[in-house]
Amino acid sequence: MNPVTPGAGEHLAIGARMSIVRFAMKSQPLALLLFAFYWPACVVAAEQAKPAPAVPDPRHISNGWNIPSEGYADQPYVVKTDDGAWLCVMTTGKGIEGATGQHVVALRSTDQGCTWEKPVDVEPADGPEASYAVLLKAPYGRLYVFYNHNTDRVREVKREDKGVYQRVDSLGHYVFKYSDDHGRTWSAKRYEVPVREFESDRKNIYSGKLRFFWNVGRPLILGDAAIMVLHKVGAMGEGFLLGRQS
Repeated sequence: MNPVTPGAGEHLAIGARMSIVRFAMKSQPLALLLFAFYWPACVVAAEQAKPAPAVPDPRHISNGWNIPSEGYADQPYVVKTDDGAWLCVMTTGKGIEGATGQHVVALRSTDQGCTWEKPVDVEPADGPEASYAVLLKAPYGRLYVFYNHNTDRVREVKREDKGVYQRVDSLGHYVFKYSDDHGRTWSAKRYEVPVREFESDRKNIYSGKLRFFWNVGRPLILGDAAIMVLHKVGAMGEGFLLGRQS
């Protein structure tokens, strides 16, 4: 599978709500990793052994290589680690999107996505819901994964139409863990990112005591700061989300 970067709107929306986390950066120049389409050896061999694809464009999903998951899979983000591997984090689970057991895993590939090592839990399936992770690689090699976490174990959400949702994957706390071994293991401790209260929080049905959001935009590094892009949600209602802000 060739790595595909998100659309421009997922990288940074003008006027987006941002949280900033500062790290102790070393003084190395920050390298910009540009993804290019190329064929690793295992892909070349496979391509030679099978008939021409129905859709010749290598970017078409039918020509891709699977990243393993537990069934449901969302938002696979990939970075190249300092030991040369591809590291992917994703939201996965055995149910449908938003089901109990949804959690974040990390997995590595050393052959440009042809095969993947066994997924490692960033958060376990039997813990609070953890969802919609994005990766950040610091200039000195440490890897950070940021995601939603239902730390308070909320089990249902009030809707604006007086109903309730049992889906609890787009709320809670914005957190991160880190890895110093190229994504093989992750910090036991989970760290919360402070996010100030917005008007959309104050006006939601919980008056901001419970905050709705999810995490899509890829983090950016600016100097010694990491800029995180959140997508705030003002309310839950028919069709799931109402009053989104980014």
